[in-house]
Amino acid sequence: MKRYVPLVLDTIAVVALAVWLGGLAVCWLALAPAVQSTSANAMPGAQVLFAETLRRFSSNAELCGVVLAALQWVLRRRYQDDRQLYIADGARMLAMFGALFASEYGRYVLIPTLIKTHSPAAFNALAGFAVVQAILLIGFVAVTLWLQSPGMATGKPTPVRLATVPVRQAPAKQTVRPMSKRSR
Repeated sequence: MKRYVPLVLDTIAVVALAVWLGGLAVCWLALAPAVQSTSANAMPGAQVLFAETLRRFSSNAELCGVVLAALQWVLRRRYQDDRQLYIADGARMLAMFGALFASEYGRYVLIPTLIKTHSPAAFNALAGFAVVQAILLIGFVAVTLWLQSPGMATGKPTPVRLATVPVRQAPAKQTVRPMSKRSR
């Protein structure tokens, strides 16, 4: 039972990360271009709708970030025996906290500014913070994949085995030795 706990917690972390990255992708790759393509007359209404969508998504992103932080805190001892892995895990945590900060700053500072002012600068700042979140979360994923690759948990990388084709060996030649004097 004890060996399944990290697997379950890692699965929950992957789901939280997928929701966070997926929501970012939907908001910024699907909805943002739709807002940018609206006419000048409809732009304030479209920006308000987009800001409200981002505000609602940011609560999910905040929840995902808190879940990731909590799970990483629970699993923090996994890499304490190996200094290199422990430092990589710390860098992964910094990336996650940086993404969470970018999400929180957007939620509590930039989205209210966008709703009040309809400023293109606020929209561009939100886009910049979304890019920062995405880069940090992708870095988080990359370090996680490296840490969880086979052999990293023990600190000893597993050697790569190449697929080999069995080679037929020629039958060994039988050599005839001359009989020694003793055997005669």
